Amino acid sequence: MKRIYGLLALGLVVTAIGAFALFGGFNGDGISSIGDRQTQFSVLLRPDQERLAHQREIVRREAEGRYGIKELHRSEEDIPVLQALLDDNAFLPHQTYELQSLGVVFGDIFDAGPQYSWTMVTDEHGRDAAIRYGETTFQINAPTMISQRVERGETVDVRHLYEETLEAVETAIPNLR
Repeated sequence: MKRIYGLLALGLVVTAIGAFALFGGFNGDGISSIGDRQTQFSVLLRPDQERLAHQREIVRREAEGRYGIKELHRSEEDIPVLQALLDDNAFLPHQTYELQSLGVVFGDIFDAGPQYSWTMVTDEHGRDAAIRYGETTFQINAPTMISQRVERGETVDVRHLYEETLEAVETAIPNLR
């Protein structure tokens, strides 16, 4: 039960036919049956790539203006940058797009790993960018992981969030293969 709550707290979505989906930010216990849901994965189209690039640039410009950082590394090296921006309240809770831009940079850290990649997910909620683990149905909704927490008034420890997410993936993946 502790693991289930940990996954919910991470805001991860796990989808598989005949399984359950875990939604961060939903009311109640956050668990719902996926039954008839059709989740589709597709490659990033040029407009998707451009939007993510624009969001990365928002973070890069803010980091440059505040700390003189001229480039993001799209690796774990960016964790301290994200943490500093959060600690300094660079973006306020009502700045959802900018906070989701932090989430895009957070997602890039996963994308640097060999089993992770950016994908577009289409389901009954719309079409959004997410990080997908291999060819599984496991997705990390990185763009909203930070924004939802900040909007709820939570303090975000980026390193801890990253490590917990990796642990959640390692725990969930054997059950999805």
